[in-house]
Parts: sequence; structure tokens; C-alpha cells
Amino acid sequence: MIIDVKNLFKSYKGQQVLKDVHISVEEPKIIALVGPNGAGKTTLLDCMTHLVRPDQGSIKLLGKDPSDSSLYYDVSYLQDNRVLYEDLTGYEHLYFICRAQIWPV
Repeated sequence: MIIDVKNLFKSYKGQQVLKDVHISVEEPKIIALVGPNGAGKTTLLDCMTHLVRPDQGSIKLLGKDPSDSSLYYDVSYLQDNRVLYEDLTGYEHLYFICRAQIWPV
């Protein structure tokens, strides 16, 4: 199983963003996650990559919990530019991420 999301719930300040989300992907394929602003697309991906903890439910990526740091070698997630620092170059951002994840540089 590549992606296995079950009974995922997440809310912010009482506002329910994800409600009982289920996703199963058993083999490699291209998938589009489409919805209007505020539908929870980014929250779902943030939960799947352990940037945000869900309120309830389970997530497995490649059979592992998203908190398993060994996933960093097999799974990538590029967010929008809200995570970039204005004073760093592209190389400096990548270097920072590698050092933060304790990867050899």
C-alpha cells in the first residue's frame, strides 16, 4: 500500500477542516487533489507529511507512519512559497532542510 488514510479528522479553532477522510492508493499512479480554497487539500497533505498532527485517524505512507524519518528518503512534498525565507537562496533553503533533517551534506 502506497497511501492509506483512514478516518482522518482535523480542525482548527473549532472549524472542522477534514472530516472522516479515507484514501487508499495501492499502486503507483498520478492522482490530482482538487477542491476550492479552504477545502482541506493542504491540511491533508500536511497531515500526511507529519507537518500537522490530525485530531483523529491513521495515516500510512509506504506502510510507515508519517513520523518515521526514514520516509524522507522516499517521499517528497513541496509546499507553496509560504515556507521560504526571503533572505535565503534556493541552495541555502535546500542546505537548511538537509541540516534540519540531519542528512549528510
